[in-house]
Amino acid sequence: MKLTLSEALARAKQTEGEIFRISQRKSLVINRGFSEQENMGKKEEYSAAEYKKKQDAFLKEKKAELANFDKELEKKIGEAIKLRSKINKANIDSGLDEKLVRMKWLRIRLDGLMQSLGYSKKSLYSIRETPERHSLGLDDQLDKIEKEKSQLDAEIQKLNHVTMIEL
Repeated sequence: MKLTLSEALARAKQTEGEIFRISQRKSLVINRGFSEQENMGKKEEYSAAEYKKKQDAFLKEKKAELANFDKELEKKIGEAIKLRSKINKANIDSGLDEKLVRMKWLRIRLDGLMQSLGYSKKSLYSIRETPERHSLGLDDQLDKIEKEKSQLDAEIQKLNHVTMIEL
């Protein structure tokens, strides 16, 4: 089956979500105590031998459930690793990896420049006016970085939608 990079990324995120949910369910089983078992009743209603027998059966069942979760987790983790490896290979083959790294550094540069100009995420329009801002060409730098970021984002989106991965 062939998928675009964007479809493969969506599938990878879905698989990672499944891994997280399986881990949560496993945690619930781990933390489930013997006394929480339905219809257990009070300890006094059973002889010590019956109580021990029920407790052993509970632990055996719990151990089997945990083993099933472990098998399910290993399978899903294997799928996630395989899929992420194919995505990484496609990123390298298409040159997308370099574009993604370039985008990261553009964002870091842009963030640093915006912070030095007094930009805050709380107030989008509160860039501090300073006399040096224009003479140092900071507005031009902002425009240049924003333009390159927009162009790069368009290239990344295009590659995500046209690059195919064989699963």
